[in-house]
Amino acid sequence: MLQILNLTKKYKRKVALDDVTFGLEKGVCGLVGENGAGKSTIMKILTRQIRQDKGRVEYGGNPGRTSIRPR
Repeated sequence: MLQILNLTKKYKRKVALDDVTFGLEKGVCGLVGENGAGKSTIMKILTRQIRQDKGRVEYGGNPGRTSIRPR
C-alpha cells in the first residue's frame, strides 16, 4: 500500500499541491486530472526528483520502512 499524506508543494507563489491525501492498493492505477492539477508534481515527489514542502509518502504500511519526508 502506498499512502500520500498531507502533501504540500509550492513553487515560489504557485501552490502545486495543497494538503493532498490518498492511498493506493496493489494493482494497476492511473493518475488523471486537468492541466495544472499536480499530477507531474506528485510523480516527481514519488520518484524523488523533487522534495515536498510538507507531508509524507509511506510505502508498505510502515512509516519506518520506506518514507519520503520533507527536508
